Amino acid sequence: LEYWKRQESLADYVLTDYMTALAFEVLPECRRVFEGVPLSNPAFDDLQPLLNDEWDAGKWEELSRETQYFKLTYKHQYRKMKHGRKTFYGHVLGC
Repeated sequence: LEYWKRQESLADYVLTDYMTALAFEVLPECRRVFEGVPLSNPAFDDLQPLLNDEWDAGKWEELSRETQYFKLTYKHQYRKMKHGRKTFYGHVLGC
């Protein structure tokens, strides 16, 4: 709260992540609350490396069985098709 008394914007977009990590380490009640939250989206990072691979319905089923949200990025270029077949990226786009 002290930060917001002096500042009007975040100096670093992950500042809230830093604060959360500090609270987890320093405040036992905060740690207890976080540890009580069930794990979700375990395959969160697993789709991005596959986006240029040919679409595989079985692999998609495996990835999305327990995961609804995936971390993606705009920093790479992806193809909708590979060797005349749809890629995972093409599937996500609905091509």
